[in-house]
Amino acid sequence: MKKKFLATIFVLVFCTQTTPKGPTYLSLDQAPPAPTIEQKDPAQLFKQANTFCKGNKKAEAAQLYTQAIALRPDFYQAYFNRGLIFWQDKQFEQAERDFRKALEIAPHYDRSWLMLADTLKKQDRVKEAIKEYRDLIAAKPDNFEAYLHLARILSDEHEFETAIRLFEHALQINPYHRPCRLDYANTLNMVNRTQEALENYYEIQTESDTNILHNIAYTLKKLGRIDEALPYYHKVIEVKPEHAEAQFGLGCTYIMLEDFIKGFAGYEWRWNRNRKPFPVPEGLQKWDGISDLRGKTILLQAEQGLGDSLQFIRYGRELKARGAYVIFASQNPLMTLLSRCDYIDEVVSIHLTPPPCDLYVSLMSLPHILKTEIDTIPLDIPYVFADEDLVQHWKQKLSGDHSFKIGICWQGNPNYSTPFLRSAVANKSVQLKQFEVIHNIPGVSLYCLQKMSGEDQLNDLPEGFTIHTFGPDFDKTNGRFMDTAALMKNLDLVLTVDTSVAHLAGALGVPVWVLLPEPADWRWMLRPTDTPWYPNMRLFRQPSIGDWDSVFEVVAQALKDKIKSHLRSSSYPSTGSGPCSGQAAQSSSGDPMYDLLEQTPWGA
Repeated sequence: MKKKFLATIFVLVFCTQTTPKGPTYLSLDQAPPAPTIEQKDPAQLFKQANTFCKGNKKAEAAQLYTQAIALRPDFYQAYFNRGLIFWQDKQFEQAERDFRKALEIAPHYDRSWLMLADTLKKQDRVKEAIKEYRDLIAAKPDNFEAYLHLARILSDEHEFETAIRLFEHALQINPYHRPCRLDYANTLNMVNRTQEALENYYEIQTESDTNILHNIAYTLKKLGRIDEALPYYHKVIEVKPEHAEAQFGLGCTYIMLEDFIKGFAGYEWRWNRNRKPFPVPEGLQKWDGISDLRGKTILLQAEQGLGDSLQFIRYGRELKARGAYVIFASQNPLMTLLSRCDYIDEVVSIHLTPPPCDLYVSLMSLPHILKTEIDTIPLDIPYVFADEDLVQHWKQKLSGDHSFKIGICWQGNPNYSTPFLRSAVANKSVQLKQFEVIHNIPGVSLYCLQKMSGEDQLNDLPEGFTIHTFGPDFDKTNGRFMDTAALMKNLDLVLTVDTSVAHLAGALGVPVWVLLPEPADWRWMLRPTDTPWYPNMRLFRQPSIGDWDSVFEVVAQALKDKIKSHLRSSSYPSTGSGPCSGQAAQSSSGDPMYDLLEQTPWGA
């Protein structure tokens, strides 16, 4: 079968230009006619204030604008320019008052309207800003900047389809505005209208614009056209060697192609992508992978998401084997779980000052430092361990269910800071209702592993669609992930999207099937169904962008095949309801085993 190329997701480079670019001041010929008495001439005061602005004497300029306003209360240009001074100094409340006053005097004055909306946005009053832009468009339907800025806000708010229509209207007014077309293409990319995005990038590319060349590389890779993407990455780096996004993207591409040496070297450029590592004690030296660790204390630092830590904590064994005393600076939700790893001597919070150490190293730098290749991935699995008492506890709790027990997770953490990352999470998440085809397989019981976000979907399930859920103490009394890990050890399968639950199951060594979007993250590379990181894991990839229906059809058939032997060797009901139907599961004594899910916060 012909090998299908998949692309990784990472951040697009957005154009840094914006309109308006910043304060610009009205010239005298834009002021209304005025008396010629110099000392009390508002026009002369206005002119002198503008001169002060050009010389960066903003305080003096503001005073003169104030004097001009006192002499001419309807001098809306003076209000506007004084508002710009406040805006530039981030005194947004004062700026808002001046822009509103200018607009009150001169409702036709578009620039006041635009700056008022921008000022509201900078105060996080997004709904008010949107209203001002919409009102301006209603009054001035040919105002390019109103369409552009409203489109940008709505894109930030994840209202992509509306944003796209506004970008298109703006481009009808000004088809040659490159920043607008770039933002338009980026938004198309977010909603997976990838080919259209590529065509728009092509329209505005130049040999020297490395940001657009990078976005072309990214989009080609997303389309699976990796052979075409690589020259664009190399071109960006040739023009601008310090282009961190291109260096990082090229590294991720090489990892996907299973060239780990080049790939993880490029991955080190993550530190140059406006990302700050967690602070380390001053003067602490970074381990180079060569110096002797015997008798040394090394600080192993977590970074990025919980899934990243669960995937790469395996490298702690490599440090321990070299004679180090290993202190892991962990994200708080993983501290209790990872303290059970015998190759980790201490687990401390990443947010607190660590104990004295001799060296430090970032967790996800270890594949590069240790020169990991495909055949040298540490595969001593399990390398994360459930609490045995809790394993027995959940074994007893589930003893009344003789079905094929599947733990499911359907959504990643949606609370990322940028619209691009939120879009990436949305692309790899599914709707809970799509698991109904799994629930309907005879002899299957579904157990909820979803926490933190997405639980609201449990309230909107079709009649007869039963998922076993747990009460508020789950993963709370015993520590985060502790009940989840113990429960997984008692399930026949974990079926999950690409989130921390997938990596936890992989690290525990339990059978796990992972549902992957198109394109998948770089770590899953290009293999159709397997991954060298977890031999106990099977991958199910979208055949095309957004096509989860086909994925669930394949998963359902694979499950039917898998549980045939289980059906022959076990005696349990042939329905898909497990031990209950539409209610909390019951123990053999008739007492409730589970409460309906409470809205309990839990990390993603």
